[in-house]
Amino acid sequence: MEAMIVKLKDIQFHSDIIVKKAKLELLSGNLTALIGESGSGKSTIIDSIIFENEFLESFMYQDKDYAKATKEEQQAFIFEHMGIVHQQPEFLKDLTIKLHIEMIKELYGIKEDEEIQNWISSLELKALLEKYPDQLSGGEQIRCAILLAMIHKPDILILDEPTSSLDEYHRDQVIQALKEYADQGNIVLYSTHDSHLIEKSDVVYEIRNQELHQIKDNSKKESKINETQHVTKKHLEGINYYFRKMKKHQKLYHRIMAMLTIFCIGFSALSFEFNNIAYSVQTQQMNDVASNELLVYKGVDRQGFVEYDFGGSNDLISDDELSKIKQLSHVTDVEWRYDIDLSTQMLFPVTDKRFSSYDYKAEPFILLEDGKELKKVDYTGSLSVVTLCSYLNNKDYDSDIEMKFQDDGVYLSKDFAQRFGINIKDLKDKKLSFSLAVAVNDAYGKTWTYSKEEDTIYLHYPNIKMIKVTLPIAGVLKNSNMGVTNNSQDVIYMNRDIIEKYINQYKDDTERTIYGMDTEYKKYYINDCPDDEKDKVVHIVKESPWKPTGYSVMVDNIGNMGEVIHSINELGLDVESGYANYGAIRQNTKDMQIAIRISAIIILIIVFFMYTVMKYNNRKSEQEIDKYFKNIGFHEKEIKHMKRKRYIGESFFVAIIAMIVYTLFMFLLNVLHIGYTVYSVKMVVIILCLSLIFEAIIPMVIELKK
Repeated sequence: MEAMIVKLKDIQFHSDIIVKKAKLELLSGNLTALIGESGSGKSTIIDSIIFENEFLESFMYQDKDYAKATKEEQQAFIFEHMGIVHQQPEFLKDLTIKLHIEMIKELYGIKEDEEIQNWISSLELKALLEKYPDQLSGGEQIRCAILLAMIHKPDILILDEPTSSLDEYHRDQVIQALKEYADQGNIVLYSTHDSHLIEKSDVVYEIRNQELHQIKDNSKKESKINETQHVTKKHLEGINYYFRKMKKHQKLYHRIMAMLTIFCIGFSALSFEFNNIAYSVQTQQMNDVASNELLVYKGVDRQGFVEYDFGGSNDLISDDELSKIKQLSHVTDVEWRYDIDLSTQMLFPVTDKRFSSYDYKAEPFILLEDGKELKKVDYTGSLSVVTLCSYLNNKDYDSDIEMKFQDDGVYLSKDFAQRFGINIKDLKDKKLSFSLAVAVNDAYGKTWTYSKEEDTIYLHYPNIKMIKVTLPIAGVLKNSNMGVTNNSQDVIYMNRDIIEKYINQYKDDTERTIYGMDTEYKKYYINDCPDDEKDKVVHIVKESPWKPTGYSVMVDNIGNMGEVIHSINELGLDVESGYANYGAIRQNTKDMQIAIRISAIIILIIVFFMYTVMKYNNRKSEQEIDKYFKNIGFHEKEIKHMKRKRYIGESFFVAIIAMIVYTLFMFLLNVLHIGYTVYSVKMVVIILCLSLIFEAIIPMVIELKK
């Protein structure tokens, strides 16, 4: 018969003595109860016996005093000889009860044991095995904790209020299980208020008047001996499997943060590896802008901003300037452009009532099939401007065209084509009927803008005549550009030769001056204004033969584009083009690299902060893990070592997933022809370092702060 003799010092808090010096003799084969009023010190005595406080004077077991042992030796004793069940049982909340059982069996090297199955059956736990601790009631947790404490068949079973949360039926089950366990030659000690359990106890100690009294002693003089070969070495080889299981059960926001962290690590590695992509990006950009067409115009200072106006209000390029452009080296051709806004009434002559009408509404666009109206698009809030631009017969626009139906007709920008509400493929064999704004002459002064210095700048604007035209739809563009870049979304491209015929048909080469006497031109004079009316003139508009305000300039080789642009700028003219010289592209690539790196750093900082906060808020869960392993006999150094291995293992797992994410980024870049990169030592080092920071260093630093 084994005996455990425990001597206690005075148990006191501050200067108040709770329990005076006491002695307990616990014999194997007996149920020993510790009773007393609430707050009398029962739980404190239990904590002393499991080495949780400083009130233990001696703890004799198998001829050794474990009160004098080191903390590591005490925890090793718990692992080898004890099973402990607290009033609030210790669990790993992210493991099912079944996984708890498997983990304990693995830690102790236990093979399949029929007795464990018998306990599961006698305690009626089979239906609870797949549940998590938080899904169990208080009584169910107690019964599961008792099972877990007995699995490795410890000599000593210590329980704090084992029947407090149980109904009568399950209480009797637990008492029977404890009795059977004691009969196998084990020491069973518990604190309790349960009169039925006290009655079933062989030995009862009572705390009364600050003293410990043995009030019942029906101890058996002989009992079986627990012949279990107790394990002294912890089998930790498979412990990470259970940590991974715990991680899978974490809350959704933990999993989202983990995925975000992995994405961030992969993206950060990509950002620092972007030098490998730079050359391919540069080459790709050159291919994308490999157009030898330049749009040349004379810009107007519109409050410090100069750009080509596809609505038609640009300054006129003189014949001399045009001649100089044609003489420039590497210029192969110069063609005039026609770009105009189909929606604005400002294009009408000031003498036309529609110019100043508040009720003017532009004509709709009609989609025709076999001469019958199929769809109609009106000007609405979402469609306020439609631009008409010219295209050339002798130029190849295949790279800009998404669908080509026929050679002749109008091309529609993709946005405008989609406004008809049908599949763009179905625009084949359809015609578009609309009002074409045909330039009649040029009007200087009917509209104006302001310079950066707020000076009034009068504009050249064409006077137009609206002509109803019906033309076949030749195709649909990929975007809104056909040749040079167009800043409009809703665009119709029309053959310039057809536009030219209409202009020649309706042009008016008469030069005249119109004196407007009011803002709405209800009264005006043409050419001659009476002397007595001159001081009443509000606006002066000068009309002259129409001239193009934009030209398409063709260059012999894309490598000479920079030189030609510079020469045109030297003439005082402006240029728009999708082209950028090699230096500009290199700068753009560098800027892109910097932007990606800055983005990655910002994302890293944000995710680092969020991840740190999440880990800090999760420290209670980590403390519960520590308490669980301490409860089954791990000492502090072992727990730290085990968790560090866990953190490093998780770091390598995250690093592997981050490399997969990096690979997906590479694949995506290649598919989209944005760039090309390869694995490198630097990339691997970056991913490993970031993974270690997030998954190992941050948790370990937070562990130090607990």
